[in-house]
Amino acid sequence: ARAARAGRAWTGPPGGRAGRLRGVPGRRSDGGRATAVRSDARATLVTTAYGIRADRVEHIPLATPNLPLVDADAVKPGLDLADRSVLLSFGLLGPAKGYELAIDALPAIVADDSTVCYAIVGPTHPDVIRTDGEAYRASLVERVKRLGMTRHVRFVDRFVGRVGLTRWLQAADVCVTPYPDPAQTLAGMRSSAVSAGREGEPAQSSPAPRGLAAGPRD
Repeated sequence: ARAARAGRAWTGPPGGRAGRLRGVPGRRSDGGRATAVRSDARATLVTTAYGIRADRVEHIPLATPNLPLVDADAVKPGLDLADRSVLLSFGLLGPAKGYELAIDALPAIVADDSTVCYAIVGPTHPDVIRTDGEAYRASLVERVKRLGMTRHVRFVDRFVGRVGLTRWLQAADVCVTPYPDPAQTLAGMRSSAVSAGREGEPAQSSPAPRGLAAGPRD
């Protein structure tokens, strides 16, 4: 990519901060050859909200892992999830992930399917640890208890590695990205969910940028 060869590129701040940072990316990009973005929506954002010239924006698509297509029911027993309908969220945990929104929806989901288990995989983000410790995770655990959903939520508070994450993706029936920021335009979770789709069946997604990325089981 031209942005990679330029020797200097600024990827910009997370979505949803245009109001506070308007003009800053434009000033910073003046010293670089290009501004790299990962989606068409972000390319539009940096030109319209931040004033960066379109000819200095390089779109580098978000990559997806090449995962083998397997039967989820064959993977679930190894994760102690045999005969469960698996919802999955993964990544560094923090308030920006909006997991409380998915947890609040669980009672209605469980009323329809009592086998549901929502797995939240990943440690707390180091920046969150530095400022707030484990307060957000503790609030999620308390929320689960208050809603009576303890049997239906599993927290995996650690890095699981590439192989371990592959197993979780292959076991998932639905991958959930309940981000509260409407400006969130991309997520590795969604691209990974597409890669873990079932053979012969399409991946499905609710409208981006918000919502969930799903495998073939609606």
